[in-house]
Amino acid sequence: GMGLAGCGSSPSESTGINVIATTPALGDIAENVLGAQGTIEVLIPVAADPHSFQPSVRQAAALREADLVIANGLGLEATLVDLLETVVDDGGRVLEVGPLVDPIPFRDAPGTVDPHVWLDPIRGQRIAEIIAGELSALVPSGADEINSNLSEYVGNLELLHAQISDQLAPIQNRHLVTNHDALGYFATRYDLEIVGTIIPSGSTLNEPSARDLANLVDVVEQFEVSAIFAESTSPARLATALADEADRPVSVVELYTGSLGPEGSGAQTYMDMLALNAARIAEALS
Repeated sequence: GMGLAGCGSSPSESTGINVIATTPALGDIAENVLGAQGTIEVLIPVAADPHSFQPSVRQAAALREADLVIANGLGLEATLVDLLETVVDDGGRVLEVGPLVDPIPFRDAPGTVDPHVWLDPIRGQRIAEIIAGELSALVPSGADEINSNLSEYVGNLELLHAQISDQLAPIQNRHLVTNHDALGYFATRYDLEIVGTIIPSGSTLNEPSARDLANLVDVVEQFEVSAIFAESTSPARLATALADEADRPVSVVELYTGSLGPEGSGAQTYMDMLALNAARIAEALS
């Protein structure tokens, strides 16, 4: 039941609770946990930038009618803040997972909070547990199935975490330059260091100055950076421009951070997205 673009649900789908997740990653985690106890719809489409998504009138109405809305929070869904507050004021249930999983500041902006909590599979386990708790409270009769789904899913995330750790362990030069400051949680978990970000302080909506880019060229050369990691939902042209300026060969590698990938991308699920990102980082840095 992914996506709010469907033509209405068939009668067989309308049993159980109706849950809306803001992002594809949260929708996928929730779907793995909820199983057959209801339907999950996703508000922000795959490949859309969650920072600038604008909901339709019909989507806003659907949020008000949902049994539960699962949101990231921490300012990720900047355009949805007022709408989600309205849902709560009207007696709806909104679960914001970000504040509950030990958020960290952006590297270059100490007073801020980085909302990209899902890019760490250990926090992903915690998000699954928090969602499962909320869903079990809403569907007590389904709690056994939900908890069984949860333990299987958390086990799979634990295996994925071990696989990523092994993949990234041998890398010598552990410095990352990214297009958009989204990899803080991933880098912290796997002992990588972000030494430069093209678009300042976590917003995809800011434009870097010529001076910012010149400073980044220095960073690329100083740390002998061989790859710049660009976000699939924001244009890679800045990363490409930066790679062209540097005196050393630098590749531009696309990662899925703001969204899951479309069919055929290899990043259609939350776990696939993390695995693909790790593989691309390992390949580019080794």
